[in-house]
Amino acid sequence: MRNTRQLLSLTLIAALTGLASADQIRTESGGQTGNIVSSTKDALILNKAGSPVEVPIEEIVTVSFDDEPFALKQARQEAANGQLQDALDRLVKLEPSGTDLVKQEGEYLKAYCTARLALAGSADQKEATNLLFKFAQSAPNSWHFYEAAELLGDLAVAQQQYDRATQFYGSIANAKAADYQARSRVLAARALIAQDKYAEAVKMYDDVLALQSPSPGVARQKDFATVGKAICVAEMGKPMDGVKMIEPVIERANPKDIDLFSAAYNAMGRCYLKANQPKDALLAYLHTDILFYGNPEMHAEALYFMSKLWKEVNDPDKGVAAYELLRSRYSGSRWAGMN
Repeated sequence: MRNTRQLLSLTLIAALTGLASADQIRTESGGQTGNIVSSTKDALILNKAGSPVEVPIEEIVTVSFDDEPFALKQARQEAANGQLQDALDRLVKLEPSGTDLVKQEGEYLKAYCTARLALAGSADQKEATNLLFKFAQSAPNSWHFYEAAELLGDLAVAQQQYDRATQFYGSIANAKAADYQARSRVLAARALIAQDKYAEAVKMYDDVLALQSPSPGVARQKDFATVGKAICVAEMGKPMDGVKMIEPVIERANPKDIDLFSAAYNAMGRCYLKANQPKDALLAYLHTDILFYGNPEMHAEALYFMSKLWKEVNDPDKGVAAYELLRSRYSGSRWAGMN
């Protein structure tokens, strides 16, 4: 009996050790463990009990490798929490080690953090672009490829290189996943808004809104399209129609979706500004500042308009405080450089 118990204990320990040492992919529906053996632009390939399992990128929330340095794991979590500078500082000190896939994770995360900081004005945009190019060239089949393309497009828009942005965003349309294809059009429309081409952007947003798909990812992109279209409608003279378009998005969306909520409230603020309703505009931007500040680009935009709107509602000291926060946290952003 004792030998049987010892055997069972050893078997359990071996099983737990194998589980703990496995690569892990967390998905929207749970998770997968095994050995990640390869990557494509559209999926990670997991060796699970001797059989290959393909995990599509649209289902992946996060990935961790058994042999990755602990510092990489910490940096990934910091980046997810919006602590981009802390993550980057840690990654800069990290010596590349582990498998090629692990090294690629470190390089991508470094480029990602630099790009997000650059978009918020806290890092150099050209350096960020170079890091992303270097990553894409060294890992052309990475599951991060389309994310890198989006960041390259965002950086191109920030530098008013709209033709390049269109090329980067267009490459995302080659993804197998329907939500990535929709995302490509949402991003291209956003680049049109940056050029004040509102009617063209509306047509592109309408293409996304007309999609028939059961995918939750497509539904999310349709929400982004609604928010973007609302901005266009406001700029074309019907700001309150824009507000009415945004309200259902806020009501149904997941409040943990910082990117969507910050975009929605900033768009609502823009609509109220066009409607000459400064108090309502301020309230919208305050939502981004207080609740959804995890997106640096959106937060910088909100702080800029708050610095103006507080003065309009006769509270100039708070306007000064908002501007000082903008200048200290996002000193290199285009918003900090505007009067």
